[in-house]
Amino acid sequence: MKLPFDIPSYVIRQLDRGTVEVPVSIDIEEFINHSGLDEVEIDMIDLLHENGIIAHFLTVENVLSLRPDLSKDEAWEVLQSVEDRVADAPEYGMSFDSIQNMADTLYPLLPVYSATISVSIESDKVMSADDADAHFDTIAQAISQQHGYVKARYDRASRNVVSSTTRHGGQP
Repeated sequence: MKLPFDIPSYVIRQLDRGTVEVPVSIDIEEFINHSGLDEVEIDMIDLLHENGIIAHFLTVENVLSLRPDLSKDEAWEVLQSVEDRVADAPEYGMSFDSIQNMADTLYPLLPVYSATISVSIESDKVMSADDADAHFDTIAQAISQQHGYVKARYDRASRNVVSSTTRHGGQP
């Protein structure tokens, strides 16, 4: 989208004078360097409103608030795809729903399957209750480390190793 921008009016407002005298022939780069206008901030909302346009800005953070599982690059791709879709089909619109739909289209969420199991472990060793608890805590930690999708813990009350299994995209 292109917007008309009245440079003379803008320069006059920035210099805070009613008129500016300049020679007939000027070096624009030199003029800008001497005017202090080499870097200006323009209120985009005011500029849009002056031209009868409204806008809402969507950010990567908006995408990540809906889909925290995405990377910043993936979130940016979602925003660009929504923008392309709106350019092709304006009735689609830019909204949090359109962001969510596009994110789900580009990066489908995989189903989560969970299961809880209890493992009874027996030992021939004779040890104190505290030593047995420490021993089985170690076993539970080893199970968790060996199988990343298994979260094992030792339940001291039942003296069982209990695990929860969570896998994305497949059966537990």
